Amino acid sequence: MDYNETIKFLYDQLPVYQNSGNKALNLGLDKIQKLLIEFNNPEKFLKIIHIGGTNGKGSSAHSIAAICQYNNLKTGLYTSPHLFDFRERIRVNGKKVEKSFIKEFINKKLKKIKKISPSFFEITFAMSLYYFKKNKVDLAIIEVGLGGRLDSTNVVNPLISLITNIGFDHKEILGSSLNKIANEKAGIIKENSIVIIGKRQKEIENVFINKSKKLNSKIYFADKEVQIVNKKNKEINFSLTFNKKLYSINSTILSNYYLENIPGVILTSYFILKSFKIKNKEPFKGIEYIKETGLRGRWEILSEKPKVICDICHNIDAFNEIIAELNKMNFKKVYFIVGGVNSKDWENIIKILPKNYYYLLCQPNIERKMNVSLLSKIFRYHNLNHKNFKSTSLAFNYINSIAKKNDLIFVGGSLFVVSEFFQEWERKN
Repeated sequence: MDYNETIKFLYDQLPVYQNSGNKALNLGLDKIQKLLIEFNNPEKFLKIIHIGGTNGKGSSAHSIAAICQYNNLKTGLYTSPHLFDFRERIRVNGKKVEKSFIKEFINKKLKKIKKISPSFFEITFAMSLYYFKKNKVDLAIIEVGLGGRLDSTNVVNPLISLITNIGFDHKEILGSSLNKIANEKAGIIKENSIVIIGKRQKEIENVFINKSKKLNSKIYFADKEVQIVNKKNKEINFSLTFNKKLYSINSTILSNYYLENIPGVILTSYFILKSFKIKNKEPFKGIEYIKETGLRGRWEILSEKPKVICDICHNIDAFNEIIAELNKMNFKKVYFIVGGVNSKDWENIIKILPKNYYYLLCQPNIERKMNVSLLSKIFRYHNLNHKNFKSTSLAFNYINSIAKKNDLIFVGGSLFVVSEFFQEWERKN
């Protein structure tokens, strides 16, 4: 198979969660373990940082990668899903995995892969580990796919486990209470390791404390160890408990919900640099170069007049944060382009949406899309002004024709909607 045929095989022959939902999941570690044996267990040769949580996993992973790269560590980064190109999932120092490697990896063990019948996510994750080993990375940063305890990535034995926060998402799989979800996320904590909790949530903090004690792991709550002293425009000043020094960084992502992840990012990076015995007067400056790691779709500003912002928010906690950010801004009219998958808790998400926005509802071009007419019924029930579009491109064309320079356009609700909007934007601009 050539590269295009290989990618087609991955999508057509293996179950893909992003397209098919829960029926594509292999909850458990049996298949990934069998698969990794076929490639001589590359995970055993890697120093790994494992990142879980409900929101902020991807941006935290990219931020830590940016700091590591700045400090001259050869850094592997595995994230999911991707916005445009499958190769975005696997990077070394910001560069996407080569097409030739993907082709060779799949063809080399095609018969075994078919026999094991892994999910799309499992084969992709195995590929990343093998690629990182082959490239002799100093460190591999791995983002959890879904949950933690039964996620395919949980075969790794990390130096540090970072858990960003706990919120309601994938309740049908992870549980309907914060406590149940926290227990699933805490499943990534390993024996004799370092555990960092990015956001202290008193109602569930004992889940992580008890699990860490049981496994003889050292737990840190990042917001206790990293004190944000001052935030002004792009500049963030903070100090670390461990050395009492004052540091300054400039963030290219200005939303408060991203800044909430900064303590977890900084503390994780501190321990990484310490383990590699790296000394640098400004060790965390690398966060200013986060775009070089390939991060897209997190409070990404495409235009100023009109202001166009894209974010892949996809659960109620993320929507709450986004709305809080938008409400700080002063615009004559706010257009909110939204759509996504049918498994999301749309009823509760729509309940919190502001009445003074104008909503453009659309459906992404995937199998498990939320039908725009069903979405419209909920919007009508809550008396929200909206207009329906059968595709993201139609919503894009409409907003392109009516938006004024002093309007705000926000695009979110799903990675798929944001991805399709990006593609339309790049075509027209």
